[in-house]
Amino acid sequence: MTGTADEDGHEALPSVLVVGHGPVAAAVAREIASAADGTVVVHRADGVAPAAALVASAARTAPGPSVVVATDDDHTPDELLAAVIAASGPADAPPRLLVVTARTAIEGMDRAVEAGLLDGVVAVPWAPGELGPRILSRWDRLERQRLGAEADGRVRGGSRGSRGGSREGGDLPGVDPRARDLLPSVRGSRQTAVAELVAAVEDALGPRPRIALPPQVTISRRDSRLEGVYVLLRGEVEVILPGRPLPGPDNPFRGGPIIGLPGFIGDRTALSTTRTLTDCELVHLSEEQLVAALTRSRQVGVALGIVAIHGLDDRLRHAESQRRTEAELAARLHAEGERLGDALDALAEARVELMSQASSAAIGQMAAGLFHELNNPLAALEGARDHLLANLDVLVGRGPDADLLTRALHRARTAEARSTPELRAARRRVRSVLPDAETVRRVVAAGLDDDETLRSLAAASPGTREGVVTAAAVGSAARNLDLAVSHIADLVSSLRSSMRPLDADYVHTDVAETLDDALRIVGHRLRGLTVEQAVDEGLPDVMAHPGQLTQVWINLLTNSADVLTGPQAPADPRVEVRAAVTGTGGVVVSVVDNGPGVPEDVRKRIFEPRFTTKSGRIRFGLGLGLGISRRIVQDHEGVIELDTRPGHTEFRVILPAAHHSEEPLT
Repeated sequence: MTGTADEDGHEALPSVLVVGHGPVAAAVAREIASAADGTVVVHRADGVAPAAALVASAARTAPGPSVVVATDDDHTPDELLAAVIAASGPADAPPRLLVVTARTAIEGMDRAVEAGLLDGVVAVPWAPGELGPRILSRWDRLERQRLGAEADGRVRGGSRGSRGGSREGGDLPGVDPRARDLLPSVRGSRQTAVAELVAAVEDALGPRPRIALPPQVTISRRDSRLEGVYVLLRGEVEVILPGRPLPGPDNPFRGGPIIGLPGFIGDRTALSTTRTLTDCELVHLSEEQLVAALTRSRQVGVALGIVAIHGLDDRLRHAESQRRTEAELAARLHAEGERLGDALDALAEARVELMSQASSAAIGQMAAGLFHELNNPLAALEGARDHLLANLDVLVGRGPDADLLTRALHRARTAEARSTPELRAARRRVRSVLPDAETVRRVVAAGLDDDETLRSLAAASPGTREGVVTAAAVGSAARNLDLAVSHIADLVSSLRSSMRPLDADYVHTDVAETLDDALRIVGHRLRGLTVEQAVDEGLPDVMAHPGQLTQVWINLLTNSADVLTGPQAPADPRVEVRAAVTGTGGVVVSVVDNGPGVPEDVRKRIFEPRFTTKSGRIRFGLGLGLGISRRIVQDHEGVIELDTRPGHTEFRVILPAAHHSEEPLT
């Protein structure tokens, strides 16, 4: 409620505007006038247009007029609310609104709520003599807050006592006299609330000894029963949450003022470990003491609720701080990705100059410069990956199934290629424990088919098994990330060394697994295309470098994606990936697309190391993709072939089966 000066310079009485329809609005006006006892002027307006005129007039003379919108069951408050809000000019303080309605469900409140103008909603009917005092008390408190005055009943120009006496909470009909002390406690500091709780407990039980603890003392342990609760009077404690990394010294998970209270619910154990962060002073209450205090004193329950609210506020604020920190880390990772993208754009711009080079020596010199441009963003990407995976390790390692989940995560990330007989034997072992085919496939792919892990999975709950499968999937994704980063580094290194193949041991390799890896890595390039995969069962292993074979499939799939998303793309773009056994016992892999085909004049040069037809677009190595692919296939004693016509382009890679020798080929 606000007042203005009259023509003689004296402060006028504050006013309340009651707008609405019918007897409800009239009754509200009578209630307020009766409760005010001459200290407040009540103005009335019936209907939308008179209400808008009344509010506009009041807004010109008093900042933020107090308006009660009162409607009966035949009217909704939405039109009145819209008129009242619109009546204030852009330079006027907005009104404060209280809605009194006979309806059980009301609409049209969105604008008032969004603007923060709604002070409350009151239902009809109300207890006689109660509505007016409550309205005056609430707006009187809001006015004191707005003016910044002390909570002593003063308003602008003096105290309410100068206009008929102060109305405290205990003087209001129907209001519990003790309620006036509640809001200051809720809005006060946490330390004040804790002091009030301890005072209420001591009033009920007598003096409570103070316990002094130094830093790094564990007060409660996760999954353990805490006998009683601790009330923190001074100092700070930290909470070590399950499934989260350990808090650092600069940003601990700070605990609330009451320790152990959740354990009382349903006789449960502690949810987390709590320990002192600084020198602390605490009061201990056993379960019997807390129940006795709550039984003897209502104030103990009120104070306990207020302290719990403060603790919840602390937790929510810290959670928001953590969320912002994580968002900043994600933004930094995105920025590093942008830098890598910029470097790749620079690589594209260098294509024309590279294509003009006449010798391998010139290409080597340019490749050295490209290596320098890519090295820093690539290192940043690797660092971000390591940071992400390290946090993932900590996150997985904090749960009750930490050992099993961590094992699944690491095994899937570091799983080595195995021969087809080994994979079949592993699937048979796992199938005897886990009947679901998809789960069997993921467990075997992650290398979790050892006896110890299978025993753990057999005894685990369905939720734990699902967690293991999920951890294995995350580990596989991390493995793919490693492959992608390694692939970029290998390509740049190949350019730098004038496309000499990397020296590496050749091992028994499952071709189907390398195809799966390639499809996962370039999956984003194949979006919008129909991808069909047909891999025969029982493919023999080949002696190969798995990463180099994956690079070949990536290059072939990327070329198909470029054609099928280009200007001559068909209406139904399709890519087929096939793998079968050759007549001589080897393996043939085909990548087929239904693009326009390769022109005759291009076919003869398509495998040349520096030849490209992508017109300024560069993917995976400056037009060197097919040239590098042919070099890798030849190093594996294989053959790469092209069969093309309009609507059908097929690259075939034929590889010999692995030699049954104990010594690896290089």
